[in-house]
Amino acid sequence: MQHDKKRLKQEYQQSHRQAGVFQIRNMVNRKMFVGSGLDLPGIINRHRFDLKMGGHRNKELQADWHEFGSANFVFEV
Repeated sequence: MQHDKKRLKQEYQQSHRQAGVFQIRNMVNRKMFVGSGLDLPGIINRHRFDLKMGGHRNKELQADWHEFGSANFVFEV
């Protein structure tokens, strides 16, 4: 089991992660949250999770998420 963890960790460290800029766009009021990261799939997942759980740092974005619902938001790279 220890060997598997070590191998998985090594594979993760050697894997290519896409860096770049992303936006979370509100389709109703056209507001956008723009961010960047070194691991786009990971950072987008974190923002989506924070919004779903009600704990996003950007209170205005969080309020819009609650008001309009997740179906009215698009995550774009």
